[in-house]
Amino acid sequence: MKKNIDIAGFTQKQRLDELERIKTKYEKKGYKYIDYTDNGMTKSFATFEIDEANIKQGSGIFKKIFLGIIVVIIVLIIIAPSDNEEKVVAQKPEIISNLETQKEQIKEESKNPPNTITTKLTFDIINSLKDNYNIEAGIFEDMPLYYDKLCSSDKACQIYAGKTQIQVIYKSVFVNPSSKVAPEDYLETCSASFIALTNANKDLAEDIIAQAFSFASKNGSAKYETLGVEFKVVPDRMTGLLKCEFFKP
Repeated sequence: MKKNIDIAGFTQKQRLDELERIKTKYEKKGYKYIDYTDNGMTKSFATFEIDEANIKQGSGIFKKIFLGIIVVIIVLIIIAPSDNEEKVVAQKPEIISNLETQKEQIKEESKNPPNTITTKLTFDIINSLKDNYNIEAGIFEDMPLYYDKLCSSDKACQIYAGKTQIQVIYKSVFVNPSSKVAPEDYLETCSASFIALTNANKDLAEDIIAQAFSFASKNGSAKYETLGVEFKVVPDRMTGLLKCEFFKP
């Protein structure tokens, strides 16, 4: 099959130059140059012979390349969001983990009461109960200890040793008696509080507490100042039972 390609140019030289350019271009495509007809500025043409098999093969290759490009584009469109989703999914656990860590830190900070004289005395009593009598202090009767509910202010904290309420108001400690508590258990709580305030040994603390209650039961009350602590045993206004109170100047 033959094909004519127009050759344009104002002069013959321009047309011949254009012919050479056209020959080079079409020969690369598989066309075979046959002849050139010079009919002037706009009607000149070059004749090429076309191998249909080459054209079909070339057309087929072009189609394959074109389809290949289309397939690659589609795959990239499908994969790209998937990659982004994987990145987001991969990042989510890390982000959630960081947020959980921050929340736990905030919770821990909010759990801890302010560091004051009152809170220090309270923690000293908590530790003394555990170390000397294996009593676990709680936030209420027979309940565990929650630090975020331990103190209502910088100068007011409250704990329970079993069913015995202990109030710490600034530098004063009040161990409130209850008819539900056995006398020996109550005296242990008073001894633990005294040890916390004075660092006295357990035997000495128990002797001082026992003597004070013995004296108060005969005389209505007892008041002492020993080991840097003011200590008294007086009737409780609510129950009428003898109670121990401490003040650490």
